[in-house]
Amino acid sequence: KPLLMTCSNKTLEASGVMIEGEMSAMMGVPGIDPLSESSEIAKVAEFSKRYNVTTIINDLFSKEGVARFEREQKEDIPLFATASLQHLLFNDQACQDFNVAAKVYPPLGSKADQEALLSALESGLLSALTSSDNLQSYMSKDQPFAEASYGVAIAEYLFTFAYHYFV
Repeated sequence: KPLLMTCSNKTLEASGVMIEGEMSAMMGVPGIDPLSESSEIAKVAEFSKRYNVTTIINDLFSKEGVARFEREQKEDIPLFATASLQHLLFNDQACQDFNVAAKVYPPLGSKADQEALLSALESGLLSALTSSDNLQSYMSKDQPFAEASYGVAIAEYLFTFAYHYFV
């Protein structure tokens, strides 16, 4: 049976609330280093290879993570990956003006991260898409950006996205 893993290093994430980059700097909020994802992918791949465990990496979110996953998958490891619909549809520009509706986990990346994920989808590198639908109460989202809960209702975009990319 496959093992489902979300790859993030909480120590490297520290108090970050979105991917480290131009948008987090512009907004003045702590960023999450993409190394938090790519380093964990390397560890999970090594585990999967050593114990021959089929592993699904859930919700890739950065171009660094996509690149690491692609390198690891070439090693004949039983490794698969997914990406969430929100990471394919949106990028960190959606967080501009402290839009808490776009505060999701894993956090939205830059336009380059989004393009890497779309390329991975188109090339067949991704094995599945997830909705990662995580609806939060209004009260938990009606907070300053850094304190607001992670989560978004994404199901309403699913049909449009699927139709655009698969029909």
